Amino acid sequence: MKKIDPFTSEEFTAKRHNQRFSCRLNQIAFNNKLAREKRELLRESNTKLNTNRAILKKLYENGKIEVSKEFLLGAGFNFLYYTQNYNNKGRQFHAVYDFLIEIMPNQQFLISKN
Repeated sequence: MKKIDPFTSEEFTAKRHNQRFSCRLNQIAFNNKLAREKRELLRESNTKLNTNRAILKKLYENGKIEVSKEFLLGAGFNFLYYTQNYNNKGRQFHAVYDFLIEIMPNQQFLISKN
């Protein structure tokens, strides 16, 4: 049965009915290309999330801390990137991986660890 290799677009004779690639190396190269494209799409977001997490980790070294928005902005925190947002009993939380940021009524942000 003649088939077309999706990586090289060459025609080959399949040895099995479910064979998609002419050889194992083409399959590996094709899957590596797909994974690389997926990583490229997420690279910018992951960089900003990791920066946010590093800032929160540095601030949390001595336990819970309350800081202002200006302080976080000055440290390089990007308020557009979170891993989770949720409300619990009227309290609003944002999370960056394992760190919670609670918006306090006095316009301060309480940083704690989940």
